[in-house]
Amino acid sequence: QDSEPSETTTTKSSSWKLKPNIVMGYKHEPSNAGWFVLQPNKTDFEQLQSIILRKEQRALKLHHMQYWDEREGWGHVITPPDHWSSPLGTMGTNWSWFCAYADQGLLYYWTKYVKHSVSLIYGDTVENIGPSADGTGFRSEGTVKGWLDQYSCSGSSR
Repeated sequence: QDSEPSETTTTKSSSWKLKPNIVMGYKHEPSNAGWFVLQPNKTDFEQLQSIILRKEQRALKLHHMQYWDEREGWGHVITPPDHWSSPLGTMGTNWSWFCAYADQGLLYYWTKYVKHSVSLIYGDTVENIGPSADGTGFRSEGTVKGWLDQYSCSGSSR
């Protein structure tokens, strides 16, 4: 099992910090390739290129016209209780959301299942993902709602 249960924080916390990798969901997708932050690192870039190459080579071995495996995605089978969530409440354990086969899926896979370090933003909710206790998987470090309100202009007189 990759994930460990965690406590969910539902109040604002002054000690809460975003991770160096940030992925924002959009509508029904857990990741949006139009808005993300990745900590620059040449080794990470090279590893990402290897993941893309491996996926392309694997896709060529699939049946004709089926170049994407919605169960395995970029290289990880999402097994409950692990799942993905979106800002509009869509949840899933497959790789079938919009552009999961492209950059949006790669971002999610890379930050959560390879790096084990990401702040996932879904509307007003932020979930921090970190390494598991033994370092071989990931775990949720908690979730906070409304934390980003302090950085928002919504509802202001501006």
